[in-house]
Amino acid sequence: MFSSPGTPRRPQTATDRLSSVRNNLHQLREAVQVSETFALAHLTSKAASVPSQSKVQTRAKATPSQPTPPAASSGVPVDGNGSHAPTQQAESSRVLSQTHPPAATINVFDNVVISLKQHAIKIEEHLAVEATTRQEMDRRLKLLVDQKIREELVRLEKKAGDRIAELHNHVETLSRRTETLQAELTTEREKNVRLTQELKFHVAHGVADVREHVNQVRSVSQASQSILAKNLAENILRLQEKLDVERHSRESVLVAVREEMHHAARSRDKTDDRALQKLRDDVVALEVQLKRERETRERGEEQLAATMEEVVAQIQLGLRNVTR
Repeated sequence: MFSSPGTPRRPQTATDRLSSVRNNLHQLREAVQVSETFALAHLTSKAASVPSQSKVQTRAKATPSQPTPPAASSGVPVDGNGSHAPTQQAESSRVLSQTHPPAATINVFDNVVISLKQHAIKIEEHLAVEATTRQEMDRRLKLLVDQKIREELVRLEKKAGDRIAELHNHVETLSRRTETLQAELTTEREKNVRLTQELKFHVAHGVADVREHVNQVRSVSQASQSILAKNLAENILRLQEKLDVERHSRESVLVAVREEMHHAARSRDKTDDRALQKLRDDVVALEVQLKRERETRERGEEQLAATMEEVVAQIQLGLRNVTR
């Protein structure tokens, strides 16, 4: 089989060369056997044909030849007896050459057989040398492989020892770091416990302080609320008193006006029209004044009510702020 141009040819190994030499030797042996068989058969057939042709030759000498007319178409000359002398000589020489093969042919076959045997011997010697060389190469290769394996084992053992030592160092380093971290964690835990206790203590005291402050603020707010309530009650009382005084004054004014009106009515007949008209004017002026007084009083009451609502709203807002 032919390999493709793009496919790289596989290098021929010693095993391939040995197998090819063995195949060539086998082919040469088969060729030698075929040549020997062919030569033996040829010699045997030639030797068997020699007696029969000798008998024919003897019979031809004993029997006289009959005269034959000269052939018109033949261009072979005849002698005076009418026989073909040159033709008989050529036939006898051909028979002799067939009966006795030339020695050159036998020598050629012998030379071929000898050369094939010599070539086979050389091939066997080459095979023996090749086998010896292969055994030596196998022995050297085995020694080289064993040496490489020993070197690799030594290198691997050394590398493994180095790795194990490095791992031991890492383990020792990790152990030391673990111990250090454990000590640091213990210290940190103790510190956290102390901080927690201190925080609880401060929180407890802070809660107590806040509670006390809240109680103080509550008491102050209650006192301020009581004071504000007291002041509000006093202000309301004063305002009520003022309203009562205003009401009494207005009622007294109304009583006086009524008395004046009754007095004017009783004395109407006694006064002239001018006095009556003046009285009427005074009454109208008094009514206007009373109306103004009423409006002023209503506005004052509205302002007072608005002021009281604002005061109450401020007090409630202050109470909410204090309670918060």
